[in-house]
Amino acid sequence: MVSILKLKDLITNGMFSLKDFFFEKITKIHYFNLFNFIYSLLVYLITKIPFFSQMILIIFYTLKYLKGNLYLSKVNQIYLSQKITFPNYLLPGFPPTPSTPRKKPSPKFYSQDF
Repeated sequence: MVSILKLKDLITNGMFSLKDFFFEKITKIHYFNLFNFIYSLLVYLITKIPFFSQMILIIFYTLKYLKGNLYLSKVNQIYLSQKITFPNYLLPGFPPTPSTPRKKPSPKFYSQDF
């Protein structure tokens, strides 16, 4: 984390080169951490090289789009391999008519005096 803050200071001050970046990272092995190195390299590339961040976004969204299409094609293959059945509400004769008609309420129910 210390090297990332130092890298940020060096980038903002403008006195930084890629050679110094690699020299500092490789010579100080006890500070070396692969994730830290990759993160600070990406920070350097995004801030110093024009259109690098756009290229990363284009690659990321292209891979995400391709992964989504592969997932959808698998779902379609599974769906088409199954026997297609329609739900009940799409079939004619729905809702089903009752076999016996409903009984009307008895008139004594309405004629009760309270």
